[in-house]
Amino acid sequence: MDQSAATGPRVAIVTGGASGIGRRTAQVLARDGVGTYLIDTDETAGEQTAGALRARGGTATFLRGSVSDEAFLDTAVDRVISEQGRIDYLVNAAGILDGYATLEETSPALLDRVLAVNLLGPVQLCRRVVPHMVSAGYGKVVNVTSWAASVGDAGGMSYTVSKHGLLGLTRNLAASYGRHGVRVNAVCPGAIGTGLRASTARELAGFELDMSRGLGASGPERLQSLIPLGFPGSDTDVAELIAFVCSDRGDYIHGASLPVDGGFLCRGA
Repeated sequence: MDQSAATGPRVAIVTGGASGIGRRTAQVLARDGVGTYLIDTDETAGEQTAGALRARGGTATFLRGSVSDEAFLDTAVDRVISEQGRIDYLVNAAGILDGYATLEETSPALLDRVLAVNLLGPVQLCRRVVPHMVSAGYGKVVNVTSWAASVGDAGGMSYTVSKHGLLGLTRNLAASYGRHGVRVNAVCPGAIGTGLRASTARELAGFELDMSRGLGASGPERLQSLIPLGFPGSDTDVAELIAFVCSDRGDYIHGASLPVDGGFLCRGA
């Protein structure tokens, strides 16, 4: 069955749905009539987000767990399929920073943790969701990468590796599954105000990281010199693009890397 022509509301899984880009994406998708399942480790914020969406007439369910927990992912995907019978959209928005840690500063434990959340989590979730999309003949995966997926100095070592890898995952899945009706794209935010530094500090509480480093911590003058538009973006800027890609209007966008960065990447070296 081609779900692009199916009736009934679409269904989305959004990771990192308790805050930042994930939360705003869930809100925008709900506005557009999409039923959402929010995955996050922050139970309080996740339940509040889902509750607010339901209060506005939307359909939203919070699932507490980490994208690095494969047993949880099994349970989560099985629940969505059991309750809805379909997964139309998968938005991999969960992510953490690495405090701009260099190669020498990056311990094996830090590398493992960043890759587990930023790269291996999306891989494992795609392993569980994409087959359902293939069976339906329709589905859309949006991986939230970063401008760090295109350059070498927009993040620390492990963060940069994870985001380059996520872009590679996007391109591989796009090349492999497009003929099955599954569209796969990457959305690449630049300097976006999301509270990611605070959520990273919680997730990596056992690591000694300097979260004051990096472009995201730069002042207005520094950002103006680096970003052609001269100011940072918002989570709404990213969420609206994700929603467009997921909509029928974005059906011919496939295998793309779509920057939302105020022109940062057009600067060159």
